[in-house]
Amino acid sequence: HLSSGALLCLDELIFAFQVYWATHSSRHQPYPEGKQDPPLIFNLELDNSESKPLDSTSDEYKQVLANITAAKEAHLSTITPVPDQNGMGSELRYALCADPDSKSKYPQYMNCTISPDNWLPSDICHTPACLQANPTFRSHCENKTTIEA
Repeated sequence: HLSSGALLCLDELIFAFQVYWATHSSRHQPYPEGKQDPPLIFNLELDNSESKPLDSTSDEYKQVLANITAAKEAHLSTITPVPDQNGMGSELRYALCADPDSKSKYPQYMNCTISPDNWLPSDICHTPACLQANPTFRSHCENKTTIEA
């Protein structure tokens, strides 16, 4: 989510608000994915589930948006752009790895595997739902537990 939160002081009361300029899809949200125009604003003290955005035509909405937008712009003005580090690519020699020699111990798993249990949690490995969602687990799980398909 592209969002901002703020505490806003109105008549000596402090209210916490959350603003969404854009959202990502979720089956729990009643608003469309993407840029929100106007932005969605929630009063977290009255609606901590963020299910009822403020009416964008209300005076409260306009005041909150003005204050949070000003705070957002003030903050952004202090940020110095830097080159996109992810866009520069990566080199394996700089990767962090807890066990660089793990392939010799666990050839069937990704390098840097500390324990096969991280890839095959015993409490879910044998479940049909897990195996349906992760078909490649079947060969690994068969050695660990009985599979009920």
